[in-house]
Amino acid sequence: MKIRTFTGANLAELMSKIRDMYGSNTALLSVHKVPAGNSQGYMLEGMIAVEGPVLKGTSPEDPSDSTELPAEAAATSMAVRSTNGSNLGLSGLIALVGPMGAGKTTTAAKIAGQLARENTDPVGLISTDTERPGGSALLTAYAAELGLMATTASSASDLQNRIARWNYRGPLVIDTRGCGPRDSLAIERLENLLKNAGPGLQRYLVLSATEHPSVARESLSAYAVKEFSGVILTRVDQAAGIGHAVEEIRKCDVQLALLGTGERVPEDLMRPSVSSLLALQPRRPAFAN
Repeated sequence: MKIRTFTGANLAELMSKIRDMYGSNTALLSVHKVPAGNSQGYMLEGMIAVEGPVLKGTSPEDPSDSTELPAEAAATSMAVRSTNGSNLGLSGLIALVGPMGAGKTTTAAKIAGQLARENTDPVGLISTDTERPGGSALLTAYAAELGLMATTASSASDLQNRIARWNYRGPLVIDTRGCGPRDSLAIERLENLLKNAGPGLQRYLVLSATEHPSVARESLSAYAVKEFSGVILTRVDQAAGIGHAVEEIRKCDVQLALLGTGERVPEDLMRPSVSSLLALQPRRPAFAN
């Protein structure tokens, strides 16, 4: 899936441009006003998701101007490589971080559950949320329901030991305590916890689509996501729209890796696509020829 932007003097012109180029295979993510160049007044800019190969360019009106989410350039990296044909495109050592309440624990269980269904190798879960009373209880409950191994790690050395004992027998998903974007000390402690966790560690920032765009903006900045493997956007099914969140992710030049699409564990987690966006957001216009 790639992201494109179009501009038009009005809504009819904007939609006409999109229809002419992509027909019905699009999902409209957002429409907003932008300054009309050097002249006075405004134009409308629409952001769409479209299936297709990645093309490079510089002009918003150039068909080659597009951003791929997830980025095709990263397709050979460990972040999206799956030797076992995972539908999620994940494997190896995975850590989820982000603000409290973003849905990290449920997402960790969804990832582990889906990987377990698709792999013959064992799949494990580790919670580092040990300071907060009951912080690891939900992950433990999910693991029991899914028939997976779950344990806790209370320090960097403890985490390293748990991972070493696991010895890369299969995918291992690490759930962490929520850290707000303005809590720089907590984010620094989290980074220190994870930085020596093991070779090939993939960090994913988990954000809720129902939060104000400013929360996504601050989190993307605070967590230095350029060093991350991608962003997971949760509660897509509950959001009025995800255009603003996708735009903030795109500005940071990081891949949108997964979408949390409902409450079912592990089913409601998928890679982003136009068809999934249209199915989840029936109110969002789809263009017909």
